[in-house]
Amino acid sequence: MSNQKISKLKKQSGLKELWRRFKKNPSAMAGLVFVFILLICVVLGDVIAPYTNAITQNIKIRLQYPSIRHFFGTDDFGRDVFTRVVHGARASLTLGVVTTIIALAIGGTLGAVAGYFSRRVDDTIMRLMDVITSIPSLLLSLAIVSALGAGIRNLLIAITISRVPAFVRIVRSAVLTIVDQEFIEAAKAGGTSDTRIIARHVIPNAVGPIIVQATMSVSQLILQAAGLSFLGMGVQPPRPEWGAMLNEAREFMRVAPHLMVFPGMAIVLSALSFNLVGDGLRDALDPKLKS
Repeated sequence: MSNQKISKLKKQSGLKELWRRFKKNPSAMAGLVFVFILLICVVLGDVIAPYTNAITQNIKIRLQYPSIRHFFGTDDFGRDVFTRVVHGARASLTLGVVTTIIALAIGGTLGAVAGYFSRRVDDTIMRLMDVITSIPSLLLSLAIVSALGAGIRNLLIAITISRVPAFVRIVRSAVLTIVDQEFIEAAKAGGTSDTRIIARHVIPNAVGPIIVQATMSVSQLILQAAGLSFLGMGVQPPRPEWGAMLNEAREFMRVAPHLMVFPGMAIVLSALSFNLVGDGLRDALDPKLKS
């Protein structure tokens, strides 16, 4: 049997073992189920929502309470809240996932470089990260969006920048535990380039903590994006987004509390579900739990 087939079989058995451990965690499975529901809302939102258009106004039915016709009621413009919550999942989840991927790509690269190369390179990168992390992430994002202007693209840039240092630190710490091991020294002695060593040996061996950090990062970025949209610096009306929906519902707290309850529940449950999945992955990947 070739080395490639042996490697493939080991990878498959490793994934099966990871899934077996993950399934033993009921809270992690509950989080995974809700994440799956969110993905269905993103992909099949037009099919699930009873009203395909989330921005069409109908003043005649404004501020109606939840009913069979309108599951989550209607807002002050007569728009179906359930439809807007379902479509709002696209904006919130897209922001959380896309910014995590971009921050992971940038932060992972910088973290690998900082952990692998000389002390001078490490100090330069980490001092820059210290400057960024010295400012609270929400405040930093707010300052960037204020400078660039409100909008989903600038919101994406702002929360990505605020999240990069977390990935730099997690990847750097993982690389520092690997870089002095014998197989890395053997690769260097064999003439393998630094770029290839990082891509083929260092990053794959640090993938466990990276996956956990990325999963939990999605929940944090969903909250951060919702917070900025609530402040009017993120997704702009009439496009549905959970934070923006909460902002619009403030003045109707007493006469129509459902306008705040449902998007608020969507934010909390989404963040909680990704945190639960991240906790489950952390436990499943923990070497101490291996039998």
